[in-house]
Amino acid sequence: MIPKVRICNTAPTDIAMLKNSIGVTAILFLAAAIGGVLCVVLPAFLSGITRSYDAPLFAVLRTSVENLRFLPTAISLFVLGVGLGLLNPNHWLVLAVGTVAVFPVAAILEMMVDPSSHNLWPIEFLVYAVLGIPSILGSWGGRLIAIRLRP
Repeated sequence: MIPKVRICNTAPTDIAMLKNSIGVTAILFLAAAIGGVLCVVLPAFLSGITRSYDAPLFAVLRTSVENLRFLPTAISLFVLGVGLGLLNPNHWLVLAVGTVAVFPVAAILEMMVDPSSHNLWPIEFLVYAVLGIPSILGSWGGRLIAIRLRP
């Protein structure tokens, strides 16, 4: 028999169920990160790149951010957020942040490789935070829909 544990003073929970929940959230976080990159990269490339940019590690990400198409990107991040909130309403905020988490991580890695790159990184990180807003709102909305649809 699996022992029962108390987490945050809630009702007893099976350890196996907790591990399953963490595993599912981790897989969804990875999917959110991949989806978030696609939501930024695809609108830029589908609408026509005006100029390609070099980068120490991730030239495609830099080119996409430099040629950002805000409205299609925001709409696609919102829709992705709704889907994530519906799939996992308990971890909606973590998953929403996951949609844009790749971009600051990539910037930090590029700064480690080439310290002269990303000399305006505070502004760049602010842009990433703004890009996260549609996903957060969509994920929150998806969570509310999922809660209302529960029996």
